[in-house]
Amino acid sequence: MENPSSFVDILHQAEQLTAQMEAEPSVELPRVQRNLAQIISAGERLWNKSGKTTSSEPANVKAAILLGSKGVDIPRLSKNLENITAVKSLEPIEPVRETDVQGFLKNERENALLSAIEETKKHTFAEVEELHWENLRREWEREKEKILNTLAGGDDDLQAAGAAVESARACLDQFYDFFQEYRRSKQCRLSLETENKLRLLYRRSLVTSTDPFKKAVYCVVGRCSAVDDHHEIADKIDDFLWLKLSLVECDPAVDTPETLGLAAFQTQLSEEFGEGHFKAAEQPFLYSQVLLLTAQLENTIEFLSRNDRLRPHAVHLALAFHELGLLVQTESVQAPLLQSDPTRPSLKRLNFARLIMMYTSKFELTDPREALQYFFHLRGLKTPQDTNLFENSISELVLETGEFEMLLGKMNSDGTRMPGAIDKYQVNTSKLIALVARNSEEKGLFEEAVLLHDLAHSHERVLQLLNSLIIQVLAQPSRPQSNRERVQTLAVALGKRYRSSGYCAGSTVAAAFYLLLDLMNFFDLYHSGSAEHALELLDQLHLIPLAHDQIEDRISRFSNYSDEIRRCLPEILLATMDILHSEYKKTKSVAPTQTSPLKDSFSQHLRQQAKALIAFAGTIPYRMPGDTIARLVQMEVMMN
Repeated sequence: MENPSSFVDILHQAEQLTAQMEAEPSVELPRVQRNLAQIISAGERLWNKSGKTTSSEPANVKAAILLGSKGVDIPRLSKNLENITAVKSLEPIEPVRETDVQGFLKNERENALLSAIEETKKHTFAEVEELHWENLRREWEREKEKILNTLAGGDDDLQAAGAAVESARACLDQFYDFFQEYRRSKQCRLSLETENKLRLLYRRSLVTSTDPFKKAVYCVVGRCSAVDDHHEIADKIDDFLWLKLSLVECDPAVDTPETLGLAAFQTQLSEEFGEGHFKAAEQPFLYSQVLLLTAQLENTIEFLSRNDRLRPHAVHLALAFHELGLLVQTESVQAPLLQSDPTRPSLKRLNFARLIMMYTSKFELTDPREALQYFFHLRGLKTPQDTNLFENSISELVLETGEFEMLLGKMNSDGTRMPGAIDKYQVNTSKLIALVARNSEEKGLFEEAVLLHDLAHSHERVLQLLNSLIIQVLAQPSRPQSNRERVQTLAVALGKRYRSSGYCAGSTVAAAFYLLLDLMNFFDLYHSGSAEHALELLDQLHLIPLAHDQIEDRISRFSNYSDEIRRCLPEILLATMDILHSEYKKTKSVAPTQTSPLKDSFSQHLRQQAKALIAFAGTIPYRMPGDTIARLVQMEVMMN
């Protein structure tokens, strides 16, 4: 045994070293607070946890051969493995003795940190794994939805859906074959036999399925159920309509519980659900979209037309659909705006003409050019009188606005026509103007009708109307802005142009027209007191006799005159007799106490003229009013 004093010295040295370490806190040296048994035990535990095991030489050789055959660099791999720490997890530090408070606190702090790190690592790994699977689920849901959304699309969409189906082929079982047939079909429709198989599969195993996307895909591909609304995925109007329209059967011959007819679906939306379900008053465009996407064009237009703000949209939609031939229209233009077909109540008919008339009535009087553009779309429709609705609408527009020249054009002084607003529509303008002229006559607008017939080059009708207008005012005195002055101005202007530029009319009506113009001049002279000039003009016209030797000639001519001239004869005879009587009285009033051969000769001449008029009036084959003969005789007697 060694000298005890030496151990004492070692103890004192150790205590002195400990005192120095405590006096210098900056010095950090590890402390050993374990005995030899504890150190040996801790070492064994670390060795066991290191996981290092020895392998027999044959196993190492086999492993090297296997890895070498796969192209693995064995020496490099061995070097990398030696650098790997085999400790699987951070181990807490063993607790120190209770007498070392500072060491105990430090040990606890380190253990707490290591525990927190370990817990965080476990939580992170768990969270990452959960996010990974959640992301996979979301991707698969998107793929399923992509397949659903592209089943009814074009070739590109079907190719995309096909790619998604190919990627999930292992999970689709028999549906893969169904989809391939659906994809190859030009109509995107399975054969009847395959549809029945898919429907049977759907009823057996998918009706109670909790996968809404799978149910929807089966329904679209096989048209399995028209009852299911698929509200889990079709939570928007667009999705709902798409799914329902994918199931619609357009062939009325196919009628099964699984099919949904278009008419039935339209009725469901517009009548069973109706405007209240879709809150049409608050969301008019949404409801209009529902109607449009389900081919309810007539309902859409009628709904929009009820709102003043949306009526322009209704009209222009109707114009577009009408030009494309997509509107179902009423048979009569007098029908209500929207009418159910008697044979098919679900089929609605739109009164397109009524819609246009309602819309243009707001501005046609102030902007007839704009209204004309809308009326042009009525050119293929007929009125109850079987006339062209476009032409009839223009006629009414012209007559209501009075814009004859702006809409139809006017005649220049040289006989050429200046185009109007209707000419740009490339219609038969002469026919159209003639229609407006006839309608003007029916409404009693004869002066306007004269101008319109002249515009349509209907010269015969122009002269006939003018003759009728002239005889109504022929004997009246001409006063400013009177009917007679207006008619005379119009007739003289047309008469001059026809003489210079020519006209196309019968000789009888033309001769009567120009004779009436001369007679208007006669009455102007009569009312102005120009007796001599009036009688001279009358004598030049060879209409009535002013001498006995002219009676036979005037009677023979009388039979050639038109009815318009004959009807004027009483006023002409009375005016002429009044002129003779007035001249006779003037002759008698001059120096009544004196007589002269010249005065007696002129008076005798006037009496002879008066007698010739009486003889002519009593001889001509024309029944005159009774008072005319009486007045003529009375004035002739007053001259004797």
